[in-house]
Amino acid sequence: MSATEWVPVVDTPSFSLCGHSGPVLALTGGTTNTNIVVSGSRDFTARLWDIETGQCTGLLEGHVAAVRDVAFSPVRGTFLT
Repeated sequence: MSATEWVPVVDTPSFSLCGHSGPVLALTGGTTNTNIVVSGSRDFTARLWDIETGQCTGLLEGHVAAVRDVAFSPVRGTFLT
């Protein structure tokens, strides 16, 4: 499964973020100073993505259930799942 970035006014994605083995349930970005977004999936993982390249830069495993929400903490500069 994949998360897809959509560009406003354009009907086609600029790229897909492929890697999850289940549906993506959540997606969030950090601040405007970072190129990282995080996706959460029914496959019990979260993935960090470089939105400039579309490449997965990190895999967060060990969740005991689907990752239904991801959030960015601007105070600590971290993502929460």
